Amino acid sequence: MTRTGWKRSLATLLAAVVLVVSLCLPVLTASTQSAAASYVPRLTAPDESSPYYSSKNVYYLDGYGMPNCTCYAWGRAYEILGTQPNLPQANAGDWFALNAQSGAYTYGSKPALGAIICWGHHVAVVEAVSDSQITISESHASGTMFDVATVYVGSEGNYTSDFLGYIYILGNAPAGSAFTYVPSTVTTTASSTTDTTTGSNVPSTQTTTAPQTTTSTTAAATGMNGAFVKGNDGRFYYYENGEFQSKLSTIVKATLNGTEGWYIVKNGVFQNWTTIYPGQGAWWYCENGKVDFTVNDVKENSLGWWKVTNGKVDFQYTGVARNENGWWRIENGKVNFAYNGLASNPYGSWVIEKGKAQLDYNGQYLWKGVYYNIQNGKVV
Repeated sequence: MTRTGWKRSLATLLAAVVLVVSLCLPVLTASTQSAAASYVPRLTAPDESSPYYSSKNVYYLDGYGMPNCTCYAWGRAYEILGTQPNLPQANAGDWFALNAQSGAYTYGSKPALGAIICWGHHVAVVEAVSDSQITISESHASGTMFDVATVYVGSEGNYTSDFLGYIYILGNAPAGSAFTYVPSTVTTTASSTTDTTTGSNVPSTQTTTAPQTTTSTTAAATGMNGAFVKGNDGRFYYYENGEFQSKLSTIVKATLNGTEGWYIVKNGVFQNWTTIYPGQGAWWYCENGKVDFTVNDVKENSLGWWKVTNGKVDFQYTGVARNENGWWRIENGKVNFAYNGLASNPYGSWVIEKGKAQLDYNGQYLWKGVYYNIQNGKVV
C-alpha cells in the first residue's frame, strides 16, 4: 500500500469511528448544549415573584405552589431551559415512569447537572456533581419552601426511599448511565399520595381508580349527572352522566350527604379540606371541603393569606383588611408582609409594619417626607 493510500484508509477509518460514536451519543439541541455549558446552580431560594415558580408554573396555577417538590422542580426546569419543560403534571413518584413512557427526555442511573432526581415520593434538581456526591435543590409540600442538600452517589436511596433514577432535561446523560426502565401502569388510588420527606399531601393529575361499589350504588350512578357516589371505602366519588370523573380537579356543584353545595374535588374524589381552592375560574374559601359563601375575612392557603369576600378571593382588592389576628395590608387580594408605611381603607389611614397595622403606635410618623400624627395606629 502506498503512503497516500494508507493515509486515505486511515482517514476513512477515523470517519467511520466518529460516525459510530456520534450515533451512540444522545442528541443535544443547540439550546440544551448551551444551557449545559453555561449552567448556573441555584443554591438560594427563588424570588416569590419569579414567573417560573408562579404565573408560568402549571402546579402553581393548579393551586399547588411552593412549598411543593413538584412545583419547584417543574419551575426550576423551566428556569434552566428557558422554555416550558416537557415534564409530567403528576405525583412526584410518577414522574420517572411517565417520562420513560413518553420518551420526552433521556433518563438513567447517574447524576448530571440540571437533572431531575426522582424517588418514589419526591423529586429534586441536581445543582452540583462530584465523584462521590451531588448537591440538590428542592422544596417540600407543607414543609420548607426551599433548601439544598447533599446526596451521596450510589446511595441515593438513603436520602429518601425508593430511588428511581435521573431525568436528563439537558440531554447530558453520563456515559454508562442508560438502562431500560419498564414501568407498571401509572395510576393512583383514591387515597391521597404522600411526600415521604414531609408526610404532606402532594398533587396528582393522574387517573384515580374508583373502588368497588355495591350493586345498588352502581345502579344509582347510571345516568347520574353531577352527583357524588359513596364507595365501599367510605370516600365520595364524583360522577357526571354515569361516568366517574377520575381526572377532574376543581370546585363542583353537587349534592353530598343530602346537602347541595359547591365542593372540592381532586381527581374525582371529594376532599374534606379547609383551605382556599381554585375552580370555576376563581379561588374559593372552603370549610370542610365545601365553599362557604358567608365568609368575609383574610384566609390562608399554601400560597399565602388572601382577602375573601363572600367566599371568593378578591384579587381586585388593595387596602387594609381585618381578620382575627389583626389588620393587614392587602395588595391584589394578597397580604404583603413586606409592606412598611401608611395604607388606607374606608376607615382611615394606618401605620403598617411587616404587613400588619400597628394599632398601639402613637406619636408622629414620617412617610414620604411628611410627618403624620398617629393615634392608636391611625392618622388623625
